[in-house]
Amino acid sequence: MIDAVPAPQLFDLHADIGEKHDVGAANPKVVERLMGLVEKARVDMGDYDRMGSGARFFDKAPRWPETAKWRNRRK
Repeated sequence: MIDAVPAPQLFDLHADIGEKHDVGAANPKVVERLMGLVEKARVDMGDYDRMGSGARFFDKAPRWPETAKWRNRRK
């Protein structure tokens, strides 16, 4: 769901617990590093529109859930 927000946001929770001031523009390298970690996690765990390479299944249910209903809600 990486596209669920218009742009990445970064907050200094020590100084701004209410998350009112996005400091991402002032810290582009931090945002870039964190987005790399997000993408790495999506590759491993998957997301609403893709199966992750590390996904494990322990039941006999279908391995790919019906995601059309989730995608339709976002439109």
